[in-house]
Amino acid sequence: MQDPPPQPSSAASQPSPAVPQTPPDSLPPPSGARAAAAASAAPASVVPAAKPPARLILRVLVVIVTLAVLYNLFAHRENRYEKLAQHVTESMQRNDIAAVQSEANAESRLHINRQVVGHGADVLAPLGKIKSVKETTPAGETDKHKHTFLVTFEHATVAENFQLDADEKIFAFHYDAPIKK
Repeated sequence: MQDPPPQPSSAASQPSPAVPQTPPDSLPPPSGARAAAAASAAPASVVPAAKPPARLILRVLVVIVTLAVLYNLFAHRENRYEKLAQHVTESMQRNDIAAVQSEANAESRLHINRQVVGHGADVLAPLGKIKSVKETTPAGETDKHKHTFLVTFEHATVAENFQLDADEKIFAFHYDAPIKK
């Protein structure tokens, strides 16, 4: 028996039954060197993947924290003596003898009476609210218990002098005449 002769034109267009052909969409993704070559051959119209929003949020947080640290390093904060001067001055403005006496030592507390605090209220209350208290004690001051302040009110500025005892209580207190703005 003879085999029928092969048909050359139809055999070239038909796939051989031994090697199955799969459509290109169903191929597994390339890996290794083939993946790198496929990635470099990608068309230019492909948009790269956007950065995850977590990175953007992290960068914004780092900037905010850095700005907060810099602000805290360079911003003026009241020291304990400025806080003491503000507390005593506000207490004098309110005519609050108990608050003024609480910051004084035992000896000077005896000399703080209604007349002293009342006169302070008469002088300091019309000046308005305190805007700032800045310590102006000279850097070379030998007595660490003497402190001078410049208290800025809404309507004037007053220079104050404090002398503290060893327990950081007020031993002597004096304020100059207000300088009107």
